[in-house]
Amino acid sequence: MDNANTYMLSDLAIMQQIGQKLRKIRLDKNITQSHLQVLSGVYRTTIGDVENGKNCSVLVIVQLLRALERLDLLDSFFEMQLPSPILYAKLQGQQRLRASESKVKYTPKSEW
Repeated sequence: MDNANTYMLSDLAIMQQIGQKLRKIRLDKNITQSHLQVLSGVYRTTIGDVENGKNCSVLVIVQLLRALERLDLLDSFFEMQLPSPILYAKLQGQQRLRASESKVKYTPKSEW
């Protein structure tokens, strides 16, 4: 589904889409709701509610995705920002390229 269609959906319709996706992932892995309860720590009734598009917390979705080994579906939330080319050049300029001698010369103390 593209972004234009997603914005046309109501919040409830989006929750139903998420629930359908979670159900499909669970069934593709041949996992029952009861077994998913054991894997995730989420009550079976809550799993059913989520799969039917009922309101739930983000934590529940994360717990279910973790148990289904599909946390990768959240990767777009964690995109790494690359520095701008100018900032990258400045950072490169600050990196040490070689070691230098100490400015203070070491002189051993005399025993006299």
